[in-house]
Amino acid sequence: MSINDGTFFKLINTIQGFQYYKRTTDTLVSASGSPHGSYMRVRFNQTAVESMNNDLNALNADRFADGAIVVKEIYDSPGGNLKLYAAMFKSTIDANTGGGWIWAEYGPGGDVVYSTNRKGADCTACHSSAGNRDLVRTFSLH
Repeated sequence: MSINDGTFFKLINTIQGFQYYKRTTDTLVSASGSPHGSYMRVRFNQTAVESMNNDLNALNADRFADGAIVVKEIYDSPGGNLKLYAAMFKSTIDANTGGGWIWAEYGPGGDVVYSTNRKGADCTACHSSAGNRDLVRTFSLH
């Protein structure tokens, strides 16, 4: 069984229970060269939050628990229009995993930009670089 694009998009848009990185809804500026754009907010579902410190700026465990969801909301300017969702779903058993995560990108209306069935083929190399924690780069870049 695999989480498909439609199901994953619904999961990331059920924002109840999600909390924002560093406990702020401010738009963050991306590190230069980010393939996701210049301005973003990052949010975590409750399963992900349980693996993090109280300030939500670091991972306490070695890795996130299965079921953790990380959603990067990408904007065209600080406080501007939403352009893209880049999302990760932690699963060690799903057929669509790459590096233990399901990867996807969606337009604001749910159009698939990067499908879950690609298994993170274009994501894992960058997310494996130095400074990541369980393939999450947010902690070292912001």
